[in-house]
Amino acid sequence: MSDKHLQTIGQGLILIAFMLAVIAAALWLRPASVESTASARAVEANVEPKGIPDAGLQRLDMVTELRVLNDHVDRIEKGLRGGEFQIQIIEPKAPAGAVKAEK
Repeated sequence: MSDKHLQTIGQGLILIAFMLAVIAAALWLRPASVESTASARAVEANVEPKGIPDAGLQRLDMVTELRVLNDHVDRIEKGLRGGEFQIQIIEPKAPAGAVKAEK
């Protein structure tokens, strides 16, 4: 090969090395991406979260259900104490062959 061809190949390799250096510097010095600068945000209380369970919201639901249950029991108790309900006691039937206990 002639010296002119070797010189052209050398210049081409230098040009490629320079372009690779520019690309490497651009990747190294690029601004931060959206993923790396993500930040937390508040979640509204009335929106049911997806993913990690919210223990506070679960406790609030349990307290609400307990209040409904307590109101129901209170109404039953008021009915029993006020005489709104009539209670009848029925003697259970003895199975065949059972011995009655003496009183």
